[in-house]
Amino acid sequence: MPDEIILLDDTSSDNSRDIIQQYAERYPDLITCHFNEENSGTPFAQWKKGVDLASGEFIWLAESDDVADPRFLETLVPMLDADPKVGVAYCQSHTIDEEGKNLGDMHFWTDALDTERWKSCYTNDGNEECVRYVSRRNTIPNASAVLFKKSAYDCVGSWPLSFRLAGDWLVWVSMLKKYDISYTPEKLNYYRYHGGTVRSQTSNIGNRAESWWIQQYVMREFAMSSRSKFMLASQQLQHIDPSLPVLSKESNPNVVIEHYKKNLSELFSQMNEKLAKGCVDDKDIYLPLAALLVDYGNKYYSAGKRKTARRYYLASLDYNFYSARMFLFLVSTYVPLLRKLTGKFIR
Repeated sequence: MPDEIILLDDTSSDNSRDIIQQYAERYPDLITCHFNEENSGTPFAQWKKGVDLASGEFIWLAESDDVADPRFLETLVPMLDADPKVGVAYCQSHTIDEEGKNLGDMHFWTDALDTERWKSCYTNDGNEECVRYVSRRNTIPNASAVLFKKSAYDCVGSWPLSFRLAGDWLVWVSMLKKYDISYTPEKLNYYRYHGGTVRSQTSNIGNRAESWWIQQYVMREFAMSSRSKFMLASQQLQHIDPSLPVLSKESNPNVVIEHYKKNLSELFSQMNEKLAKGCVDDKDIYLPLAALLVDYGNKYYSAGKRKTARRYYLASLDYNFYSARMFLFLVSTYVPLLRKLTGKFIR
């Protein structure tokens, strides 16, 4: 049983306010209500408000569309108590539709990274978890499946207040900078998914812009190898634009470069001023372009067009701060044997 329940309403258009007020009147020693007169514009302002109001050591953000198993708290609280370094504990979730029908679980989301890892309990170093997994995909896609220490939220700062869709991802990333994480495969949460919720809007350009920003943040704030950064930058391309110039015999790297810069500018236009300004001086914003140019170069090289591949490799060096690997690609267009001898290193 929780020590306190804080109910927040962000100017709901239905009768939510009346319902939660009734519960507060029924349990006045347990429940308090807080109503906004104007919509906050982002659910993550409500998250911060709730955490600031809370007096307990542990926080559970119970989102309105979701349902918890009665064993949720009794299972996750000991996971946080067991290790002072663990600041985030979470469980596997059932997925349900609007009518409450069970649709399965969330393994489909994490299987893209590892088909076995989320089948067993684990505790991991926060930085390692972020660099290896959370940076590539929000592996905690459901806030209602998480219990965290209030002290961990102190690491979050104000950046999520500038997000509308992907702020939860940034919250977990920020916590993992200083705290470790524990997971149980027990399904102790029911995650409701339907088209009317903000969480369902995962393919629009606003979500892509926020996701791109978070991955830039990880590259900036976490200790990552050059190879890890380059791999993450390659993944970022999906957020910028899945449609890219078609390869042709006369293809020019400048076409790819201009296409990238145009779409990056459009991505920036979807960010608020604070987020966009935070990217201006980031030396890695063109690292995905370097990865893209290398990809084109590799395709031309495989097609036997070494001179064209050379142009792409040369262009990539202008945008890649981790150029030793790119230099080997470039040299291999003059000395093909080099690629055979060092293929594992420069792949």
